[in-house]
Amino acid sequence: MNVRVFIKLIFAVVVTECAGMFGAFLAAIVSAISANPSNDSWYVTAKELIVNPPVWSFETILVVLYAFLGLASGIIWAGLHRDAYRNMGAGRVQRRIKGALAVFSVLMILSILWPTIFFVSTRLFFVFAYILVLFFAIAATIFVFSRISKVAALLLVPYFIYVAFLGFVNRPILNPVTKLVGQHACTEEARVCADGSTVVRSGPQCEFAACPEATIDTAWKKFTSTKTNVLFYYPESIGATYIRAVEWPPLLTTSREPFSCIEGGLETYRAGKTEKKTVERRTYCVTKTSQETDGSVFTDYVYRTELADIVISFATTLQAVHCSNSVEPQKTECENERATFTLDDIMGRVMQSALLR
Repeated sequence: MNVRVFIKLIFAVVVTECAGMFGAFLAAIVSAISANPSNDSWYVTAKELIVNPPVWSFETILVVLYAFLGLASGIIWAGLHRDAYRNMGAGRVQRRIKGALAVFSVLMILSILWPTIFFVSTRLFFVFAYILVLFFAIAATIFVFSRISKVAALLLVPYFIYVAFLGFVNRPILNPVTKLVGQHACTEEARVCADGSTVVRSGPQCEFAACPEATIDTAWKKFTSTKTNVLFYYPESIGATYIRAVEWPPLLTTSREPFSCIEGGLETYRAGKTEKKTVERRTYCVTKTSQETDGSVFTDYVYRTELADIVISFATTLQAVHCSNSVEPQKTECENERATFTLDDIMGRVMQSALLR
């Protein structure tokens, strides 16, 4: 083997390896800007596949396979093992070499695109169809290479087996009893809606389904927070005579910290009393802190819950007058109201109406 032939072989291997790296880079770019990132791709969480090898195993195997592809194309390009020269003229062989390299170029284009199709696409039927196209492209390349060099054709066989394996692991999508026929798979994520129900990803773009709309009283007012991008509805008043809201509408804040609720404490302590409450299937964390002054009791309320991927908090303060300062029948009315009034129902509906803009 002379130096020129050796350089051609090395160059062919380097070009195919770079093509493989470009294919992986393209898949990463597409997944980063798509609605279905590769970390959440159908393959990572797919349970319908017969086997589900880790993603890194594909990357390792492809390094070797692309080296074989490079050697095969280098053998054809450099003119090694040209068995066909024994039975035909040089001109005809050259035409076969050009045709074989053209077919190989088509195969490389398909190979560059397949990581994007296989790991990023959410349409499993399309993934399987693409694997079939790649499978037949390899078969065609093996055929045209075998007419020039049997060694070059044999170097493509491992890639042929590899793609056949990909088709095998995707075969269940053609099973008519599965949910994936003619459809696509989305990641198994759930979003908690304001009413406590959950929705999952669906549709062509694997977007979360819309949450059920909360029932809003037409008399309620709409408040939109420009700082938090959250809107909610609230009643004009809390509907009490002897209890009034000092802070109304309630003050809204948001946080991206994990939602937690540790129950305990006392209302009269500085940290207040925290407890979990369920209103309309929705669990809230409620913290109350009370402070008594001459003639009134001031109670600070903080209601917290999850909305999509954030934690929303509503804070307000209620002032309740001492009923003993009133005369009959106002005194009895005041005592009855103090005994029966609860802010939970109102705040539950307020928080249920909260939406991200």
